[in-house]
Amino acid sequence: MRWVLLLLLLFSGTSCSPARDSSETTFMMGTFVEIMIRDFKGPDNIISGALGTIKDVEGTFNLYDEKSELSKINKSSDPEIKVSEDLFRLLQLSKEINALTNGMFDITLGPVQALWGFYGPEKRVVPSKDDISKELAKTGFDKIELNHDRTVKFKIKGMKLDMNAVSKGYAVDKGIAYLISKGVKNAIINAGGDVYCLGDNDGKGWIVGLRDPVDKSEIIATLNTSNRSIATSGGYENFFTLDGQAYQHIIDPATGEPVRNDVLSATAIAGKAALADGLATAFSILDPEESLSVADSIKGIDCVIICRDKDEYSYYISRDIVNDLKVIGRR
Repeated sequence: MRWVLLLLLLFSGTSCSPARDSSETTFMMGTFVEIMIRDFKGPDNIISGALGTIKDVEGTFNLYDEKSELSKINKSSDPEIKVSEDLFRLLQLSKEINALTNGMFDITLGPVQALWGFYGPEKRVVPSKDDISKELAKTGFDKIELNHDRTVKFKIKGMKLDMNAVSKGYAVDKGIAYLISKGVKNAIINAGGDVYCLGDNDGKGWIVGLRDPVDKSEIIATLNTSNRSIATSGGYENFFTLDGQAYQHIIDPATGEPVRNDVLSATAIAGKAALADGLATAFSILDPEESLSVADSIKGIDCVIICRDKDEYSYYISRDIVNDLKVIGRR
């Protein structure tokens, strides 16, 4: 499971009457999902409907449910499989993110993730170089063929997809699309750190706080945004320690080993939550300057990378959000 750094939502402005605001929080996709709607006079069950849409997405991509579509595909011996529209769309987006990030976002790393023991409570061990190499040979988007009839062809046996690093964001996008279809104009969906800010908050932009990646009780920066999604990734949330060495869950597709760099957290901002979700993972692996290059070269994509710099932090902030981001924590 991919864990992300939780974002704390800070609401500014005066409150509206209770009759015009509503919110609900529930547990799904391995995290808490919160939906808050402002200034809406529609039916009372609008949030329940959005949560139901998100639940449907979870049922498609849940690796821990053997009945999910993704689990069935991973267990199938058929080299070519017809998939649902949701799964096909997310495969296409994953391929695009893979290309944008020089291969650092890779949903085909399932065999390698399993080798390192990140799928269950089993005893974690450091696999041998030979075992890593063997499983790494089963990965890569060059070994997947996406066809116009929504069929997916796996070119070699033993391939397994892990879409945890993008499916949560996709679920948020589906939830937001449902709210918009029902006439909602101002809302937030927060799925364990994958956040979409729709419209505004009492006539102002939404203020989203980024937590300190080490001291999670502190807010380190705030971002003013609207009609955009924010996702933060950090390997320290899911790791194991063996013989004094920490191994995080984010795997470098080039080596098949957990990433070792100075990136403490990587935040991606984009128009779609699924895109921000996938980019945040890739930005955790890339050199910060490379992440900036990706963000600054594509309209609508931004990033905030926080790195370890001795006893302080260093920040890499894409140029289009410099005026909207306020660093209030460690320097």
